[in-house]
Amino acid sequence: MKKKIIVEIQFNSFGFTPDRFEKKWIDHRMALFMKYAVSSLKKQTNQDFLTLVRYEDSTEKLIKEALAQYKELPSNIKFVNKAEHMNGLKESCQSNDYIYIVRLDSDDLYHKTYIQQLHDYKPKKDTEVLINQ
Repeated sequence: MKKKIIVEIQFNSFGFTPDRFEKKWIDHRMALFMKYAVSSLKKQTNQDFLTLVRYEDSTEKLIKEALAQYKELPSNIKFVNKAEHMNGLKESCQSNDYIYIVRLDSDDLYHKTYIQQLHDYKPKKDTEVLINQ
């Protein structure tokens, strides 16, 4: 059975902060993202996962400018707009038996074995959804 783990991060595509579309907010948030989330994802003991970092379509230019200030991200961490996000999910659903979609805030981190724990987990036969805390 093929299992795909997708880490979803809403960079600035969801929230109640109106300035999340502005350069100052994006640059500040990108620094937090790189320091915490990216560092945590790079340190995972199992790198067999895809991270989709969703941004508001209208801020694509600002996102790309902010990203250009840092080293290139690993191939399993991708900034995506709404359409690319949906395509990534659809493709994963079609080519895998199990999809684990986990979320991470852009300024948070996981324990270094989190992804491995997800790969190791064996759900019961009739399990339809897993909700972790």
